[in-house]
Amino acid sequence: MIQHISAVTFAVHDMVRSVAFYERLGFELLHDGESAAFSSLNAGETVVNLSANPRYEHRWWGRVIFRVVDVDGLHRAMKPSGSSPKDRPGQTTGR
Repeated sequence: MIQHISAVTFAVHDMVRSVAFYERLGFELLHDGESAAFSSLNAGETVVNLSANPRYEHRWWGRVIFRVVDVDGLHRAMKPSGSSPKDRPGQTTGR
């Protein structure tokens, strides 16, 4: 049911260095940039979001967003197994 990863968000310590790194990899800046707290870059259909936190100590790596055809169907399919996107330790998600 999952089509592909739509976006990945990484927590970063240094936005300037992080934006420059992804630009060197071939990503194009979509939103904000070096002086922002949150930036988005893309390469083809892949989006990388960077969330700056100067106190970041590698405790939270970020998140991955999956593109799905039918999110309600996926949610229903996960329920019988006892799994749900809301089951992640320490986090809850909205739909």
